[in-house]
Amino acid sequence: MKSAPEHPPSLRRQLRNRLWLMIASLWVLGSGVALSVQWHETDQLLDHAQRETARLALSLPLNAEGPTATPTPDANDTLQIQVFDAQGGLVWRSPRAPDAPLASLEGPTEFEADDRRVLVMRDAATGRAAVVSASLAERESTLRNATEGMVLTLVLLLPLTAWGLSWVLRATFARLQTMQQALARRSPEALQPLHVPGMPREFIPMVSEINRLLARLEQARHAERNFVANSAHELRTPVAAAQAQLQRLQDELARGPNGDAQQARTQALARQLDRLHHLCVKLMQLARAESAVVRDRSTFDVVTIAQLVHEEFDRQGHRERLRLLHPSEAVQARGDMDALAIVLRNLIENALLHTQGTVTVQVHPDASLSVTDQGPGIEPARLAQLFKPFERGDTQAQGHGLGLAIVQAMSRQMGWGLSFQSPHDQGPGLRAVLRLQAP
Repeated sequence: MKSAPEHPPSLRRQLRNRLWLMIASLWVLGSGVALSVQWHETDQLLDHAQRETARLALSLPLNAEGPTATPTPDANDTLQIQVFDAQGGLVWRSPRAPDAPLASLEGPTEFEADDRRVLVMRDAATGRAAVVSASLAERESTLRNATEGMVLTLVLLLPLTAWGLSWVLRATFARLQTMQQALARRSPEALQPLHVPGMPREFIPMVSEINRLLARLEQARHAERNFVANSAHELRTPVAAAQAQLQRLQDELARGPNGDAQQARTQALARQLDRLHHLCVKLMQLARAESAVVRDRSTFDVVTIAQLVHEEFDRQGHRERLRLLHPSEAVQARGDMDALAIVLRNLIENALLHTQGTVTVQVHPDASLSVTDQGPGIEPARLAQLFKPFERGDTQAQGHGLGLAIVQAMSRQMGWGLSFQSPHDQGPGLRAVLRLQAP
């Protein structure tokens, strides 16, 4: 199986490069055609201007006594004009035109010779003839300047086109970034369909497939939670019945012979049944935490909940190992009080399992709780692993590895902040801090 490339190709970059190459190619091709047409049209326009010059020269009232213009050294010889009378005598010429005819008055009317284009035009009414000679080098210079202007415009516009393509593609692919950000902001439990307004039509099938995948994941997760909850519930009833029968059996055996040995065996069985019952309770709590049913948002006193949970552990024989500190006045918070009791109970159980010293539960005035133990602590890199169900650290303490998974799931559902510190300022143990929502 081939591994994914370390740097996958960018679809936006590929589209930009290919579109730019296609546009540049079409632009060069179109510019070549345009230049060819422009060259031809400009050539035709200059020919037309040369004919109009000849007509204008034939229409001028000229002095019959001789040329009226004298050649000057600084005159421009780009265009030379001569006008002859009906007998072939020169009657007018432009400043740089010579006295000798530029072309035979009887020869072809238009031709090229000596890097010049010569036009001979005769007026049928007066018999006069005009000879107009234009420099081909000047004509080519004019056409070359026009070509350079068009090519320069093309060179300047192509980078602007590339920038424009990048901007358009970036704006288009922003919808995909919006979808990616919407997915990134979701919590792991959020599997509702994805909805991105304004998604381009081409991306809708992909979004639909993602939504179908999310729906299948939600169905699988729902089935898993139902299985865990139903299994724990179904196990809890026969376990409770077995505990009752075992208690009755212990009473009967205590009155018979060899009662001490039989009592030891029944007590070991009772401990295993208690452990199984405790596991059923934990599984039901985990199913509740992951099923998003902890949605009560009532206001309650955190001190009262902490006192009730503390009394439960007192009755279980942990009075000497558990200390509760709290302000004298009430500390109000908003949320599900049952969820807080479950979270606090699991944090205390986890702390008692991993320390032989005192566990301190403290309610702070800012609606936060802390549970601190004096155990051996845990490396920060290992903390994240302990939030997985049935994951336990390097410890010989009894437990199922579900307590911290329940704490994290319920805290996330309620929007409470949860953090751990090990070691803490009072020793090497573990401190859990739960930040509740103020009303």
